[in-house]
Parts: sequence; structure tokens; C-alpha cells
Amino acid sequence: MVRRIIWSENAVADKMRILEYWYNRIGTKTYSRKLDQQLRQSINRRNPDEFVIEG
Repeated sequence: MVRRIIWSENAVADKMRILEYWYNRIGTKTYSRKLDQQLRQSINRRNPDEFVIEG
């Protein structure tokens, strides 16, 4: 059985603000993309058979 992680609107907005902060601070989206990728990998690593990230 696959369990889904469904992000709340606040969580999605917070994540976007964090990624935008790093984009504005550094001036490129490279770090923001790596940060987002690491977040997704870290969540999937916990229980790869149980979680799917949406949002």
C-alpha cells in the first residue's frame, strides 16, 4: 500500500519562500533546485515503499 504525503498550503508556501530566498540571495536557481531535490530524496529515503510526494 502506498501512503501519500499531501503538503498543506502553508507548507508549500513556506517551501516556496525558502527556495525564493536562496534564489534572491545567490542569484541563481541552482542551489534552490538542489535543495528541493535533497528534500524530496530525504523524505523518500525514510520509507521508499510507503511515501509518494505530491505538490
